[in-house]
Amino acid sequence: VETQSGLFFPSVDYVRTSVNKVGLTTASSRMTVVVDCGHFTGVDYTAVKGIKSLCNDFEKRHQPLVFINVSKGVRKGLMSLNTDIKIAASQDELRSLLA
Repeated sequence: VETQSGLFFPSVDYVRTSVNKVGLTTASSRMTVVVDCGHFTGVDYTAVKGIKSLCNDFEKRHQPLVFINVSKGVRKGLMSLNTDIKIAASQDELRSLLA
């Protein structure tokens, strides 16, 4: 899943809905969903809470969720509320997480 906007309130609701939709339909609630965060220039507190809720949605389904192309600032924000979040720093690390 590749987003086309930054991750600030209120766009986090759109991102959460879109990623959940892919997880439930395209990935059939079983496959790993990878979120490309290359367009996220920053995050605010509400967005971080929304991503935490998104991670919880996937955990309830026992479905893996991985974030890639995460800038340092966005990574810091995401890690602040969810230390269990899976973030791949490179394509090689992503392949390792998917193996």
